[in-house]
Amino acid sequence: MNEVQKEINNAYKMISTIAVSGDAVDTIAACKMSLRCAFKLAEDKPEEDKEG
Repeated sequence: MNEVQKEINNAYKMISTIAVSGDAVDTIAACKMSLRCAFKLAEDKPEEDKEG
């Protein structure tokens, strides 16, 4: 886990501690889904072979 993923994970954990009800449930669910996507996008990927 890199530094960006650590910060995303921290935000996810903090959001998960918030008690929500009503319309806020959908909003929090959307935020969590977005954070999960960001976490995956922040993965360290090996550099592709470059021609040149």
